[in-house]
Amino acid sequence: AYGSSFAAALTLVSHAGLHGGWGHGLMNAVMALAGGAPGARFFGSTAAGTLRFFTVFLGAVVAGGIAHLVSHMPAGPAAVGASGGVSGLMAAALALTQGGRVMTRSFAVMAVAFTAANIALIWIGPAVFDAGIAWQAHVGGFFGGAALFAALRNRA
Repeated sequence: AYGSSFAAALTLVSHAGLHGGWGHGLMNAVMALAGGAPGARFFGSTAAGTLRFFTVFLGAVVAGGIAHLVSHMPAGPAAVGASGGVSGLMAAALALTQGGRVMTRSFAVMAVAFTAANIALIWIGPAVFDAGIAWQAHVGGFFGGAALFAALRNRA
């Protein structure tokens, strides 16, 4: 139980700063660099572009947190890590072509592949990483980030 609605809402963002260990944090950092670079270039280095980029990232973190929370109701393991936000940045990167146009059909294929790979983590994660994988946060962050990117890309 949380002390207030603010405390409950804060965890939907703050869980991105916690990780299960150095390997988990390093994996998210590498994926954030790979997925974030195309989106950062697309939005640009102005204050408005930086705000749009972080809106996609933090919105994907929240979407991933909500997906994880809903899938584990009424109680379940806590989500930790920035994977939802990183997945949202990956969605933005996958949606872009070199010219900054969105590739709808290719994106749909990649979205299905991303979801399938994350569902496979249900079985692979514990065996390979000796930990459960919050695949729901990955998928929620991916689609949340894609939606935010779609909403903000025309403003860049």
